[in-house]
Amino acid sequence: MRRRLSVIILVLLILISLNGCYYGPQMPLSGVWKSDTPNMYVYVNMPDPFNPREHYTYERTSGEIFYQDGTNVRVDINGKFGQLMIAKYSNDISTTFEEILYEGTIKWRSKESENDTLVLIIEEGDIDGYTEIELKRVGDGVFYKEYLTQDEIYPTNALTNEYDISELKEYFEIGGEKQTISEVNERFPIELTRSNGYTVYKVKEGGYYYVFWERPWSEIGDEDENNEPSVYSTLYLSEQYRDEEIFDEIEAGSSTAADVLNIDPYAEMIYQNEKLCSYSYLNAYEVLRIEYSFSGDIGEADTLTVMEKRIYDRRNAPAKLSSLLLIDIPVKPFDAAE
Repeated sequence: MRRRLSVIILVLLILISLNGCYYGPQMPLSGVWKSDTPNMYVYVNMPDPFNPREHYTYERTSGEIFYQDGTNVRVDINGKFGQLMIAKYSNDISTTFEEILYEGTIKWRSKESENDTLVLIIEEGDIDGYTEIELKRVGDGVFYKEYLTQDEIYPTNALTNEYDISELKEYFEIGGEKQTISEVNERFPIELTRSNGYTVYKVKEGGYYYVFWERPWSEIGDEDENNEPSVYSTLYLSEQYRDEEIFDEIEAGSSTAADVLNIDPYAEMIYQNEKLCSYSYLNAYEVLRIEYSFSGDIGEADTLTVMEKRIYDRRNAPAKLSSLLLIDIPVKPFDAAE
């Protein structure tokens, strides 16, 4: 009887561990975490800029590793029940990792009441020779402060000012240093900023003008004025949806990136997975993805030859324009639908 009871207890313990009822160290619930050796940032519960959903913000634990050779990789991180998995960042909303880079365990070095030093122990591989990485909490997340507005508000209800497209282009698109969010606010008062990382302006000629921010997430602390986001890129969309036919003259083997930029000056160039592609807005759900060939270093636009064109899901494109919420995309007038 005693032996039978021992076997039952052992089986119960195994089942408990398999069903996740053992709660070991967890990843922190929020904030920005940083390691200097190696150089690594972790954003916990960061709204995902690559997976916008209407009235919904997907939260995830992600970050970036900067290697000694100058390369970097965006990563997803899972640290539950004491187990650690670091994988390449995925554009898909998924609870599973497709390409795991590192595995190991996690623990807290500080007292549980403080929780200010998180330790990643890499057991499969290493990061620039480090197998034990200490992460310190350095910020609360979004920097925007008073500029942040709830994502549920429609731009038609939030935007009271409107601007000529010419004055917006002159300020944001003609050379000079990148403006900070406070500098932009002085010239064009900010009324609507999304947690996905962009600000929206209403255009007199119709549509919206979008300013995408570089470093929208606080890496040091919300009170550090030197950590302000700066302008990364811009985009203008009128109510008239663009048709892919305007790119018909772009041909593989002969056209260049310069030709594409002549048609779409807002085309976003992305180098990822050893491929160079541009993404051009077509409509609320589609972009045109154009892949280019190049040899050696990436040169000027007229040296990049078009290899392939194809339609791509806007919401899964690895580009800033994929972060636009559906409620922020101007609607084509009914009389222009035909």
